[in-house]
Amino acid sequence: MLNLHNLKGAYQLKNQGGDFAYFYNEKSNNLIVINNIDDEEIRDVTDNTSQDAYMYLTNKLNIETNLTVIWYKTEFDSSDYILAEDVNGKELLHLDLIDLENTVLGDKYKFDKKYVKFIEGDVVELKF
Repeated sequence: MLNLHNLKGAYQLKNQGGDFAYFYNEKSNNLIVINNIDDEEIRDVTDNTSQDAYMYLTNKLNIETNLTVIWYKTEFDSSDYILAEDVNGKELLHLDLIDLENTVLGDKYKFDKKYVKFIEGDVVELKF
């Protein structure tokens, strides 16, 4: 179970590999993928997100459906995320991380911005 400040609903651990964990909320069909957790705790990834970006994300997850978040820690010890809208998280649960990223992101994003939202295939950089 993923238990984060300001995040409502039950996010159950559904898939885990060497450096990632997938948490899924069946009611909202939202999926949270936490990446780059090699020697880091999941809380380190989430806690190293700016407060404004964190609150924006958790508020969206609390009220919207069909969201997929890829949340990762960078080499500079901060955390970034990619928020994809209108994605069926249930269909992604069985994929490994590379296949999930290819399915959600395709060739449109190269992990070069801090916070990003995908809307109907368009990349929108979020500024906080």
